Amino acid sequence: MNWNDFVEAAYRLKGDLFISQKSWAHACAILGRNGAAICLLLTDQAQLRSHKPVQKTGAYFNAMINRAKEGDLHLHNSIFGILQREEAA
Repeated sequence: MNWNDFVEAAYRLKGDLFISQKSWAHACAILGRNGAAICLLLTDQAQLRSHKPVQKTGAYFNAMINRAKEGDLHLHNSIFGILQREEAA
């Protein structure tokens, strides 16, 4: 598996998460395709969590992109947070 496979999988999942093509394109413009794919993965994980799952996935995704535009998005912290939760489970 490589980044292209990862991005393609995220792109195919976006409809299931109610993320529009416009939002996806905007995310790609701001973060690049890899960054947009990571945000989509984080959105998917947020809707699957048992404690306070995200209900409005499109809004959650767009909020991440808006934070990225402002320089307030730290994807590595989010990824490591997921890994730590998995290790604790």
